[in-house]
Amino acid sequence: MRISPSVRKFLARMLWVFSSLLAVESDSAFAQGTSNEGTDFWVAYAGHVDDEFSRLTLFLTSKVNATVSINLGGTPYKVNGVPATVTLLANQPKAIYINPNEYQNVYVDTYDNLETHIGKGIHVTADQPIVVYSHISRSARSAACLVYPTKALGHDYYAISYTQLGDLVDEIISSQFTIVGVEDDTDIEITPTQDSRWLPVRKAGVPFVIKLNKGDIYQFQSRTDITGSRIKTVNGCKPFAVFSGSSKNGFCEEGNIVSPNNPGGQDNLYQQLLPVSAWGKNFVTAPFYNSHFGSYDIYRIQVADNNTTVTINGSTTNANGTVLSNPYSKGSVITFKSQAGNIISANNPINVAQFQTSQTCNPTNSNLPVMSAPVPGDPDMIILNPIEQTLKDITVYSAISTNEAPTNIRSHYINAIIKTADIPFFTVDGQQFQLNPANAPFATNKFIKINDQYSYIVVDVTQSSISGSPTHRIRADGGFVAIAYGYGVVESYGYLAGSDLRNLNQFIQPENPSTNNPIVSGCNSEPLKLYVILPYKTNSLKWDLNDGSGVRTDPDPDAHYTTETINGVLSYKYRYFNDLVSYSSPGIYIIKAMAVNPAPIGCDENETVELSLTISAPPDADFTATGSVCQGDEVVFTDNSTSNGVDIGKWYWNFGDGSPVEVRRSALPFSHIYQKSGDYKVTLIVEGITGCQSAVSDSIPVHVSELPKAQFSQQFCEVVQFTDESEAIEGNIIKWSWNFGDPESGEQDSSDLQNPTHEFSPSGEFTVTLTVETDKGCSNTTTAKVYSPAIIKSLEDITILRGGQKVLVPEIEGKGLRYKWVPSAGLDNDSIPNPVASPLEDTEYTLTVTAGLACPVFEKVWVKVLEPEIPNAFSPNGDGINDRWAIKYLETYVNATVQIYNRYGQKVYNSGQYLEPWNGTHQGKDMPVGVYYYIIEPNNGRKRIVGSITLLR
Repeated sequence: MRISPSVRKFLARMLWVFSSLLAVESDSAFAQGTSNEGTDFWVAYAGHVDDEFSRLTLFLTSKVNATVSINLGGTPYKVNGVPATVTLLANQPKAIYINPNEYQNVYVDTYDNLETHIGKGIHVTADQPIVVYSHISRSARSAACLVYPTKALGHDYYAISYTQLGDLVDEIISSQFTIVGVEDDTDIEITPTQDSRWLPVRKAGVPFVIKLNKGDIYQFQSRTDITGSRIKTVNGCKPFAVFSGSSKNGFCEEGNIVSPNNPGGQDNLYQQLLPVSAWGKNFVTAPFYNSHFGSYDIYRIQVADNNTTVTINGSTTNANGTVLSNPYSKGSVITFKSQAGNIISANNPINVAQFQTSQTCNPTNSNLPVMSAPVPGDPDMIILNPIEQTLKDITVYSAISTNEAPTNIRSHYINAIIKTADIPFFTVDGQQFQLNPANAPFATNKFIKINDQYSYIVVDVTQSSISGSPTHRIRADGGFVAIAYGYGVVESYGYLAGSDLRNLNQFIQPENPSTNNPIVSGCNSEPLKLYVILPYKTNSLKWDLNDGSGVRTDPDPDAHYTTETINGVLSYKYRYFNDLVSYSSPGIYIIKAMAVNPAPIGCDENETVELSLTISAPPDADFTATGSVCQGDEVVFTDNSTSNGVDIGKWYWNFGDGSPVEVRRSALPFSHIYQKSGDYKVTLIVEGITGCQSAVSDSIPVHVSELPKAQFSQQFCEVVQFTDESEAIEGNIIKWSWNFGDPESGEQDSSDLQNPTHEFSPSGEFTVTLTVETDKGCSNTTTAKVYSPAIIKSLEDITILRGGQKVLVPEIEGKGLRYKWVPSAGLDNDSIPNPVASPLEDTEYTLTVTAGLACPVFEKVWVKVLEPEIPNAFSPNGDGINDRWAIKYLETYVNATVQIYNRYGQKVYNSGQYLEPWNGTHQGKDMPVGVYYYIIEPNNGRKRIVGSITLLR
């Protein structure tokens, strides 16, 4: 079963090509299988200051099982003296150590005067695509580079290095570039920027031509910096490889005052050059770890065309203190220093290299012994790739020291640059990382913003590298660029993780016919479109699809092209004239488009554009799941898919419950929780790392049982009777587990009866828990608060005047109490503990108090209602009898006022709410014996009360 284009679109199919140590995925606007992954490579064992005491290590890896052959200057690679191939297992890197004393025709000497080193090239071939790194080292002097496959080589290069240190005592050191021929009769024109070191002397600025056959090497060395030397083919467009750098060099950034003239640490420099056709226009850089602790990074920019305007961090006039002299002419070199990330762009292609400086340049190390420098490291050079040529999935190798190739390297790091929006999807060895807060100090393993669009991170992988796990997988769906590097005392190494190396204006581009988006690989029996992009219009175009059908001629190229501007160049996009192409079998197909260039420059008019297209078989999806589960429980899914030769990179899980399709990147078992009961159909689609997807798997049913409803009731008197009222929606309840929340009851605090009883402690609040379980294995729990019965300790009868009121004040103990007074007549509220009573006649009230679901308790109270009785005389003579004119219960007229006047109408007493009875005084003086008159205002709707009172002594 094949997946329909609509399903593929819905799942946002992403086709991967992997390069770098275990795998590298390229994400480019015109990605097309010309990454550093390949089946044919040429390597130069370039000059090293320690000559034959040095060692060259090839790091090989593949995303599939591969058999690799290595020819070392005409001698096959040997194991125990016997020629042998190298077996690579998928995603398991292997180091091949090359001793130049054993293989005597590979090392290119630093002090010979040979024009050409016959057959000294190292040739690596494989039956499946692999990735190759080369590392030349000895003790405290090492350098590494990414090796590009033969298919990605070009025919026009500019050498790059740095200001060369002079010879040292007993050491001849040179700036150099090393050329490897990959085809016979390759004529190469070299225009050096410096005089050569050895005879015959090649003069600066004077072109000369050499001839290389396949496997031959030419190494140019100079006492001074060879940067800018041009190397190109003549009399044909035959490709070749160039490695550039120095046998040993040491330098500081311009303006350094710590060690400006004699940097105390040196390393060899070793990088494979990018052909001019693969240079880019947009670069984003990240500072190395040491630049956060005093060191400076140096950047060099090479210019390919006249009238090139270079912009650095938004400026066309200044680069971190270095004056920019735009526009630049062809071959120009710009050098500036920085301790931060940079945004570099140009209107024409440029090449950018990043350098680390000697450890003695760093003021942090000033006046300290070399071996105890807190910020160790030494010079290194890394040629960067444009930000458009990003990676999505790579595994890099930290170059740890070994007995075969010992180094001083002690710390290992990975620099990665990514769009800030993609940070949540970036991982190293499965670990995610966060953005460092603005203005926070630098920290490893934290992203730092470069500008509004990009951020970088310095990931410290030292511990895992030295503890036995030197490989590190880096992934991000949105793409990134990365550098792996490390430091030791007066030593460092670094290499670009991978690159989509290609001619930016001349390439074959396959596309998905459903989406018209570029793809980097295909699937067997699935159609695709083929286009060739050329920087010129041709009247002759032939295709070789490598499918056994031979060369096919486009009958009318003019009918099959459109134009568009690519990288600032008017380009012609020619469609394969028979429309759709498909391959029935998995494999690697070398597709060729052969065009006639109407105006060739230095090359034959017949040009061939190649594409190495990987066609893969889709994997087969299969999995298992745990059987029936209960609502809210985890369902565990285990992948059992078959890869069919290509590692599976993504798993698309549809759980059948309406949740979004979950995309996972691991085959490890995992769980999913269904929030609702029911029957679900789960399906899986798996996708290989080359982008081929399986058919939808057979669905596996998952039954999720609904949980029982746990509930109960209880009657709390001296002993509580609990009644189970739970319901089983599926199956039957077979188990009850009670906990009464009464630890003082000891073993009686739990029960497994359906309807238990429990005698609680005398007074308190208890949390009772019931868990029920069905014969389906599903359980549920409910809890309820249970309270001891309330205790009414006191409730006194009261007397009020008719029309008066008074608060009832019972004394009660208990928690979670509810109240009820009966009758409710004459009360302001019958459901509170302290109502205001104002009956018009004698009334007996009953108070019922209930604690939770406990048995209620009762108490009665009598409210007596009287008419006011007002004394007509009193004798305030201090004998304790009738010393005050007291009106009983008048305080129940809570708003009443009392006024008393003498016979002259003078007010001698005034009281609100009758708080204090009259004591026969006025303003502190005893009032004379006589008759006084009172006025009582009840202020409750009753009539005024008036009368007289006789004061006696």
